[in-house]
Amino acid sequence: LYIWGGWTEQMGKKIYLDDLFVFDTETNAWKQLATAGQGPKGRVYSASCIHKGRAVIFAGSEGVRPWQYKSDVFVLDPQSNWWSTMQVQGSNNQEERAKVNQQEEKCSRVVPAGRCQAQCCTYSGDIYVFGGTNKKSGLRNHLGDFWKLNVEQNGDEEITWNKLERGEGQGPSPRCSHGMCVMDGGIFVFGGNSSESTNPSTAGRVQSALQSARTALKSRQSSAASSTGRAPIAKNTEEATSSGKQKPPTHDEDNTMKSRREKGCLNKAKGNSTSGWEMPSDFWVYDTTTGMWNCLLNSAQPVSSVSTTINSAGRLDGLGPSGRAGHIMVSLIPYVLVWGGLSTLPLMGDDGSSSATENVYLDDLW
Repeated sequence: LYIWGGWTEQMGKKIYLDDLFVFDTETNAWKQLATAGQGPKGRVYSASCIHKGRAVIFAGSEGVRPWQYKSDVFVLDPQSNWWSTMQVQGSNNQEERAKVNQQEEKCSRVVPAGRCQAQCCTYSGDIYVFGGTNKKSGLRNHLGDFWKLNVEQNGDEEITWNKLERGEGQGPSPRCSHGMCVMDGGIFVFGGNSSESTNPSTAGRVQSALQSARTALKSRQSSAASSTGRAPIAKNTEEATSSGKQKPPTHDEDNTMKSRREKGCLNKAKGNSTSGWEMPSDFWVYDTTTGMWNCLLNSAQPVSSVSTTINSAGRLDGLGPSGRAGHIMVSLIPYVLVWGGLSTLPLMGDDGSSSATENVYLDDLW
């Protein structure tokens, strides 16, 4: 198990790390490794994956205000601990070049924009990258582009980026800090941090079930208050009042949003959010054979048949993982596993209503 980079704080100053550690699963011991070659500088929020026994690191952020968003690719050979820079060419697709040139960003080839908090995975010898975030006109810009790095080349062919186009309304909304993994030719994406309100297609039924559960909770609280006083409601010290206003997107995908809303994978309801950003709980899979995205439900059962009760912390049970960001997502055939992350959940009032949210670090496993 290898860990590289990140940041820490020393004497009140943020330090970006470029150290490499390995965890030996046989001895349960950590060891810091000395490396050589041309490796990346210290940075945070890079994407990483394993390709043919070598570690690949893509993008990430360096510096502090303004952050430097990178789009480079580095490779680590664990046999020699040698770093090298992958010599990657941009796509030579004429249509992609025309789109970029229309935006007055003249270039001969198209490559992914610099970013951090993206995710990547490997399948059939190629590397897939989705999402991330950077800055646009000084504002945070969530990315929804999807790329394939054609690593498996023959002879003297170049290693190239290819942007995977998607039809209108297809695929997850632009986001960062999401989960992503691959299994049986499918690339799965769950959750993340987005500038869109992107609850899953079950959102309308979830709201109805939540209201019913709140009514039941209020009834139980009234009964308890008559004999033992008011039942305590678990709270987090960090509370944020929700205004209910949806921020405009910082990207040019209005048509995609409209189509996704019509398909039921996007609705106007306020979702889990922190600092004004949405935390969707939608679940997507990309079929590498057909090149199509499909929106999956969080629960295979209809909401009416799922236990919809509010637990002791005032949260709804039985409807799949809540919207979250920064979680771990891996495939272990035949399962996709999701653990942890940061979420914002309804903070229940004494009357069973929810006018605020609480930031919660999660340790649940799905």
